[in-house]
Amino acid sequence: MHLIRNITESDLYGGEARFMDEVSRDASRGILLNEQGQIAIMKLSATHLYKLPGGGIEDGEKAEVAFLREIKEETGYDAVIKLYLGYIDEHKVKNRFLQRSHCYIAVVASVQGTIDLTEEELVLGMQMEWMRVASSSLCSKIIHRNVG
Repeated sequence: MHLIRNITESDLYGGEARFMDEVSRDASRGILLNEQGQIAIMKLSATHLYKLPGGGIEDGEKAEVAFLREIKEETGYDAVIKLYLGYIDEHKVKNRFLQRSHCYIAVVASVQGTIDLTEEELVLGMQMEWMRVASSSLCSKIIHRNVG
């Protein structure tokens, strides 16, 4: 496993970075690409936020299995993982919460099926949108180098 980045409250609010030792929640998330080279973004209309598809890893579940399950639930697509990027640790010391998110790149492998959102996701107004990646972006370079 490769640590991509530690994110702390100091990244948002300034001050000295503080870290937690024990992971509170493991999650899997990442980039889902379609045939047009667009990425799936989950829009949360109630909060005006966007996130990558993904979510919590269930007990006994492997990170990559959780990522594929979350993609299917949130977007309706089956997918194939092309690359494991590593993990990001989000240290929320004020809330005594450390989330470790395993990050992947995957490609769509089916026609869209049924979306199966949780009650919380429905309340947040979650819906998928396809977004084009700027050709000069780092994300685009990583994708094209590893996926084609």
